[in-house]
Amino acid sequence: MHLIRRCWPPIVLLLLITFGPGSFLAQSPEKAPKPKSPSTSLADRFYLRGEYDLALIEYMRLHQNASLRSSKDNNASTRPPADLATKIALSYLHRGDIKRSLAWLADRDDFSQQYILLFGLLREGRTQSALNQMRFITAASFTDHQQNLARLLGGTVFLEGLADSREHDQYYLELADRFQDPESRQLSLQVYQSLQDYRQLEFKSELWAGVFSALVPGSGQIYAEHYVDGSVAFFFNTMFLGSAIRLYQLEEQAGEAHQFSLVTGIIGITFYISNILGARNAARRYNIYQQRKFYQDIRTHFFNLDYIERTSQIQFTETF
Repeated sequence: MHLIRRCWPPIVLLLLITFGPGSFLAQSPEKAPKPKSPSTSLADRFYLRGEYDLALIEYMRLHQNASLRSSKDNNASTRPPADLATKIALSYLHRGDIKRSLAWLADRDDFSQQYILLFGLLREGRTQSALNQMRFITAASFTDHQQNLARLLGGTVFLEGLADSREHDQYYLELADRFQDPESRQLSLQVYQSLQDYRQLEFKSELWAGVFSALVPGSGQIYAEHYVDGSVAFFFNTMFLGSAIRLYQLEEQAGEAHQFSLVTGIIGITFYISNILGARNAARRYNIYQQRKFYQDIRTHFFNLDYIERTSQIQFTETF
């Protein structure tokens, strides 16, 4: 008995070392740790260095890995995290692939995605869709500042065809008063000033362009700054009209019928009328070009992709 009392402590210790305490004590099962969201620091580094192809490859790899983990965990949702999808969309935008970019912006509750979606629709020229998107953002439960950012960007839709309307001056002045941050307030005032400069542009009169070309063929096109068209119009009009007059004189001297001069004169008159109409069209095209250039300058200079990145509230990290 004394021998057993002396030997049982070493025996118990040997069993614990060999099999571990878990072999003898019942333990409650631990929950498997939740998978962490994938770190995008390496892809962000590529992105911030302007290597958008490499960034996109890395973002897509992270998305595929997340999808595989979701399928293994029997998770029905294979949608990537909102920030990862947003960064994929931005990478596609930098590559000029707007359609693929828009396909990644499906989270209606994420401001960054909806804001970039509005920008993509504007870049794609889908003005009505952009207008609807702006209305969605301003009606959703985003912050006042975020809604004002959408109004500032989406307001460029109203400028198309209506840039001479004084209502837009008040629109951007009111937006400037709403913003608290200096950058957005300054941007609103710059758009307002651009509207004032736009109204100071010299537009071409279609009436005067037609009158000038009626007096001197091609001069109306020159007035509308279509110099090649003006030179071509002057050449063909002088050639056919001058040829008709010269043929008429030769036919008179020969006492022959005026058949050739009549045909040439009809062609010359056709070119003459076309020259007048072409001058009016040239003036109209000039004015349309000035309008479109104004819209493009507003969106390119003020609402470029760098600005959208800064104001979209998406965060980037780097590893070094």
